[in-house]
Amino acid sequence: MRIVPDSRPGESVPLAAKAVNEKWVDSKYIFDSGIQGRLQDAGHRVALSDDDKLSRRIDLEGWEIVLEPDERVALTKFRLQTRPRNQTLIKKRGG
Repeated sequence: MRIVPDSRPGESVPLAAKAVNEKWVDSKYIFDSGIQGRLQDAGHRVALSDDDKLSRRIDLEGWEIVLEPDERVALTKFRLQTRPRNQTLIKKRGG
């Protein structure tokens, strides 16, 4: 981690956007890797969303894209190739 002094102490600094990697997985990966169990234990519902419905689910329904740190501390989102639309792993707080 690199710390850069701010010319105006006490003022909020916008966070730099982190790159997000995409990991293409099969339908069992989310369970077998322990991601689903870990998120459910933390109180989240977990689902795969068709990409054409992703904006609605995130903007209007309160879902979030699952972003997990990998071994290099980069963030990874999980994708599943399906027909006719690809899917993205999402989570929502609550049962």
